[in-house]
Formats: sequence, structure tokens, C-alpha cells
Amino acid sequence: MYKFKLGLLLLIFFALNVSPSVSMAEQIYRENWVIAPGNIPANHGSSLVELPSGDVKACWYAGSAEKGADVQILCSDWNSKTDVWSAPKVAIPRQQKAAAFPFFKATTLGNPALYLDDDQKLWLFYSNVSIFNGWSGAHVDFKVSNDFGKSWGKAREFQSFFGNLTRNKPIKLDNHRFMVPLYHELIGRDGFTCTVIPKNGKVWDKECHRIFGSGEIQPTLVFQGSRLFSYMRVHQHQNMRMAEFDFKNDMWSKTSDTNLPNSDSAVDAVSTPNGLILLAFNDSYTSRVPLSLAYSSNGKNFTKIFDVETKPGIACSYPAMIRTRDGMYHLSYTYNFRSSIKHVSFNEEWLNARINGAQPLIK
Repeated sequence: MYKFKLGLLLLIFFALNVSPSVSMAEQIYRENWVIAPGNIPANHGSSLVELPSGDVKACWYAGSAEKGADVQILCSDWNSKTDVWSAPKVAIPRQQKAAAFPFFKATTLGNPALYLDDDQKLWLFYSNVSIFNGWSGAHVDFKVSNDFGKSWGKAREFQSFFGNLTRNKPIKLDNHRFMVPLYHELIGRDGFTCTVIPKNGKVWDKECHRIFGSGEIQPTLVFQGSRLFSYMRVHQHQNMRMAEFDFKNDMWSKTSDTNLPNSDSAVDAVSTPNGLILLAFNDSYTSRVPLSLAYSSNGKNFTKIFDVETKPGIACSYPAMIRTRDGMYHLSYTYNFRSSIKHVSFNEEWLNARINGAQPLIK
């Protein structure tokens, strides 16, 4: 009888003291600055990547103004132990051009996109304007780092035809193969992707596929299980558009509407461990505020769960989002009309609490 009572007491103690700590894990949501206001006049188009150390690298373009002659691509590292960003360092100096364009002057830079390949080489794709002094005169270059961004190799041409640009992060398809989302806006506007087989930090093979639509640009790529989706920016007063990749026929589907608005602004997405797609976007047909989070269980219909930024009269846009190996989500974005780059991080418990309390999105 004594052993029975002792066992019962231990069971009750376990239920009262252990179970709540397991089921009520701490929710984490933090905010800080990749680069704070007041440092550089214009900061825009950030990209994120997790490093093997668990730290996170951000790169963005910065200068006196968007498309300014002094624009450079800067990078900074977030320390996972201290929650502090390092001082920015130049990755791409102003007006640097690849050797493939000896007769064209580089006028400005934009939209870096980071990817760490299976050989632990860090790729940095970016837009390089060489003619017209506008984005329609851009082509795509890249650099590769063998030491996770401490130093960079020479600039190389990736997509040479003018009017081609980068925006969102590449995505891994399988071992030693990844897909780069791109778009062009010289004659018409549309998105496309290029599947890359890398070898020793170079493009060994490349095959590109157009996303068939009607003016959608800046695709972001995300897996939901074995399905690969693309979500794209459109003109104001329209719904955000999507497409799905057909692996059997090696092509993108025609684009179709989601139930989310788009204010002619970029979006980004990641997959979650429980099979959802988490998307960062501007929840407006006309404005770049609020900056919000929504999720989808089927890839097409989304439910809004949280407004990251809501202050009227400012613009918060161009989100970049990743999920790191420790289960944390990292979101960087252009804050208050390009005055700075802000960083938000949150964990799975915080996200699931928002999802469980969400209401269906009605638009």
C-alpha cells in the first residue's frame, strides 16, 4: 500500500509540475535593427541566410538614394548568442561590374539574394544596372564566398540580358541543385526561375523557366511537402498571384489569384514543420503598411495572423524571411521609407499561438 501511494503521489507531482512546462513553452518575439535609422540615408532589399554557426547573415543595398551612383551592397552578421548585429561591411563596392560587360559602365546596384550551397559556399546574387540608369537596364551578377562572407570572389555574370533582376532567396531542390527566382521588366514584366547545378563555386549548368502570367514580378519560392509554389508581386488594386511548378513536365503553371491583396510590393515565404506556408506581405491594395504575416494549409488560401508593423504614415516593405535550424524564424524588412533595415525573430511557440487564435481572412 505504501508503494502504491508513493507511486500515485509521484504521478500527481509529475502531472502538475512537468506537463505544464512542456505544453506551455515560452513564446519568444524580439525586435532589433540590422541597421538603425540615422546611419545611411537609403537602405533597401535585404536578404537573409543562416550560417553553419547558427548566426544569420543579412545583405542589403545602401547609399544616398535608391539607384544612386554611390550605392553599395552591405552585409552584417547577427550573433545568435548576443542578439546583436555586427557593423556593416561592403560586399559589393559601388559601380563594380563583372568582366563580361567591359563596354558598359555600372551605374548602380540592387536586391541582393543569399544562398548557402551543399559545399558550404555562400552565393550572393544581385542586380547590376549598366544602361538606361534604371532597373530596366539591369542584369544579374553574382559573387561566391568560401569563408561565409568574410571575403568574396570576383564578380561573375549570371543572367546577361538587360532588364533581368534579382529579389528573393534561392531555394534548394535536392543535393547540389538549387533554383534562383528572377524577373525582368524591360519589355513587359514577368517572373522566371533558373535551376543551377553548382561546381566549386561556379555555375556548372543552368536551365531557366518562365512563370506564365500577366505582369507578375519578384517571385518568392517555397515548398509545401513535395509541392513547389511561387508567390508574386502585382500592380496595385490586385490580389497577390501564385503559380506551382510541375516537376514532371519541368515547367511552371499559369498564374492565378490568392485571397491576399498586393500593393505592388514584394513578399516572402517559408515552410513550417507542420506543413504550412508562412508568408510576409503588405495587407493592403494601396499601401506598404501594415506589414503582416499569414499562413496557408493548401498553398492558395491564406489566413492572416499578425501585423508586424501598423503605424500609419510609414512604409515597411520588402520582407526577407528564413527559418533556422533551432526553430526560430527571422524576418528583416525595409523600415520607414528606406531609412533602415529592421529585424524581427520569433519561435515556433509564438507562431503557433498566433495561428491557433487566427480568424479566417475575408477580403
